[in-house]
Amino acid sequence: MSDVRYTLYRHFAADETLLYVGISFRKLQRLSEHRKLSSWFHDIAKITFESMPDRETALASERTAVQTENPVHNVQLRAKIKENHAAIEEARDEITYRVVNFKPLYNLDEAANMLDIHVGQLKKIIAKGDIQTIELPTPRQKIRITGWNLLDYLESRMTND
Repeated sequence: MSDVRYTLYRHFAADETLLYVGISFRKLQRLSEHRKLSSWFHDIAKITFESMPDRETALASERTAVQTENPVHNVQLRAKIKENHAAIEEARDEITYRVVNFKPLYNLDEAANMLDIHVGQLKKIIAKGDIQTIELPTPRQKIRITGWNLLDYLESRMTND
């Protein structure tokens, strides 16, 4: 296990306006980079540091801080977050339209086709419990997947990616 710890830092102006939120595992070098590259560097009156156990936690904390605290100079990250949310919403709308407007129940072949995967991959996903199924008393393939189960699965993948 590494002793390297990421730092979530916040730069504030004298009036406590949050200027910028960032992460780094080399906070002093990063501050030096801001001095050279950031037009707002001379507005910094206070800096806070928060240690993070790993990069993933630091990235998630930075994203949350940018979304909720609205720092003045995190323009690119805010745009990227907004773009990602728009893409997720667009995909969700398309999938909802496809599932709701075509069929309420799918056999395994149809569900795999909707997800653009092979039936074998779908069976593995079902075995892991990531997609719920229902069983119908039919002479042939009894397992069915509802359109809502497909939506639940796709939404969980979008929010976890």
